[in-house]
Amino acid sequence: MKKTQFVVESHGATDVGLVRDHNEDYYFIHHADKQKDYTLLVVADGMGGHEAGEVASELSVRYFVENFKILKSNRIEEHLINSLKHANFKVYEKSKESETLGMGTTFTSVLFYDNRLFYAHVGDSRAYLLRSEKIIQITQDHSWVAEQVALGIIKPEDAINHPRNNVITRAIGLNSEVEVDVTSMDIYEGDVVLVCSDGLSGLVSDHVIQDTLIKKELAETPNLLIQLANQNGGTDNITVLVGCVTTGKNKSGFFSKIFKL
Repeated sequence: MKKTQFVVESHGATDVGLVRDHNEDYYFIHHADKQKDYTLLVVADGMGGHEAGEVASELSVRYFVENFKILKSNRIEEHLINSLKHANFKVYEKSKESETLGMGTTFTSVLFYDNRLFYAHVGDSRAYLLRSEKIIQITQDHSWVAEQVALGIIKPEDAINHPRNNVITRAIGLNSEVEVDVTSMDIYEGDVVLVCSDGLSGLVSDHVIQDTLIKKELAETPNLLIQLANQNGGTDNITVLVGCVTTGKNKSGFFSKIFKL
């Protein structure tokens, strides 16, 4: 393991919302320490009958984290993929049981390591990057509506309230194999990453998320964004994690590269 070259401040919160009777979201944060010099943020949004969704989300995170603990620094993207595929198979096997039949979960993980940002992603939870007070979504939603928008069939402004906006096309645990989106990019001092379930992104606009990240203390933002989602209806469970690079490489001159991830 290489010596930590930057410091990440991270915070998280989750809430059942105003409509659901239990929380099927699950999150995990690992802060860099003497044993593991990386920061890891994970959000999983479960689905399934009864309480199967919360079983799927918790199991996916547990198996992913257990496998990921053995970090191979020169093969990080491959290790992320293998760890998530391992978690997928474990959830898939559990989903065959009668009490958890057909369960699944979204999964979005973000890793800060060696002045780089890595993510592994399946489903429609999201990761955003805020740099120089501009926010972009760095993950792609694996949903029917997102695919229709990408094809030009549905306009972006019509996607938010589309009746099929909760139909996801890829998830953990639905099949024995899963395709994982994974990539990496340079990360700089002052960069902020937000990872959330669609309980936030479906009810709070990117513009409002951006303004909240800019104007509020980092430790306050998860709960403030949850409050905004609840003010807008709170129709789903809401989970928000944030991580800010407080010490790291200077990003001067690199803003133009934010759209070349």
